[in-house]
Amino acid sequence: MNVSRKQERIIRWALADWQQQGQITDSEHAKLAATLKTVAFDWQRLSRYAFWTA
Repeated sequence: MNVSRKQERIIRWALADWQQQGQITDSEHAKLAATLKTVAFDWQRLSRYAFWTA
């Protein structure tokens, strides 16, 4: 899943909290955390804003 840095921080925090509470197992935590991919910059959003302001 492609996410921003802020979204990744929140998701990782939630996964760690769920794991600590026993709601997900260690293997589920690892599997879900491995699917996160940080997007350095949202070029699509920038192009949308540039189009609106043009």
